[in-house]
Amino acid sequence: MNKRKTPKKRYPEEDTYTAMCLWEEYLSDPGAYPELLEEQEQSGTVALRGSVIALAKQCNDDYESLPKNHPMRDVEFDWEYVPHWLNKNSQPTNSTN
Repeated sequence: MNKRKTPKKRYPEEDTYTAMCLWEEYLSDPGAYPELLEEQEQSGTVALRGSVIALAKQCNDDYESLPKNHPMRDVEFDWEYVPHWLNKNSQPTNSTN
């Protein structure tokens, strides 16, 4: 029987939501994100989850730093901004939990 590993760190709700959006985007076409796919193949899915969590904070910080009149502020966050951002920033961070 597998025991659930409880994360040592708690994450803000907005980072958790964004991590789910990033994960969903990655799973929709892993081949579109070769750096993440390579990490998953070499280090496993658990390691990739840690990277996605770290990417979520970066994604949120980048979104919040956009000027209020930036065109990406007018798109759907989960369906348009997240894929756009991930395409530009899909380098794994090799974070640990």
